[in-house]
Amino acid sequence: MIGINIREVVEEALEGAIRDKEKEELKKIAMKIKELMRDVSEEDWVRAVRESRDER
Repeated sequence: MIGINIREVVEEALEGAIRDKEKEELKKIAMKIKELMRDVSEEDWVRAVRESRDER
């Protein structure tokens, strides 16, 4: 009636809400990983990454 595509508005709102929820979940996962790795030194981390690369 006034030129607003309700379906498009709803889809965009849902997509935005889903993106926000995914970001929130990823942030939680990253914080858990950070907590689990708090005892890993930078040197150990670098060594593990290099060894992993060498295995390929």
